[in-house]
Amino acid sequence: MHHKGGNAPPRSGLLLTSLRLDAAGTGAFGVLMLTGAPWLSAPLGLPAAVFVPVGATMLAGAVALELVARRVPRSTRGAVVAATGNAVAGLAMLGLLSTGALPLTHLGVGFLFAGVAWVAAFATLASVGLRLHGRSA
Repeated sequence: MHHKGGNAPPRSGLLLTSLRLDAAGTGAFGVLMLTGAPWLSAPLGLPAAVFVPVGATMLAGAVALELVARRVPRSTRGAVVAATGNAVAGLAMLGLLSTGALPLTHLGVGFLFAGVAWVAAFATLASVGLRLHGRSA
């Protein structure tokens, strides 16, 4: 389906906005993780060795989210993967919290719960955006 001027249909707005905000926040988090090990490791209880791989993964994820957003409305497959990935990431973080696999401080637990809230919110927003997008055809 083609739309005048290449713009997304009106009901793609939530999907595009959620993907782009997720990309921006994920990128910012990636930069924080790449640069923050020296001053965040002890207060959070996260091993310093975790910061660089997590930060690099988050930056790659941010680029992927932006690329997915650029394909909407022509394709929403990537958005489905993004929503699913966020849901899986939230479950993985809850698993880390429930098993005590990381020696987190109280602040670290709060930090990880904030991550769970972030990915759950964007999984939900993308899912709702996908439903609305499907109704615009």
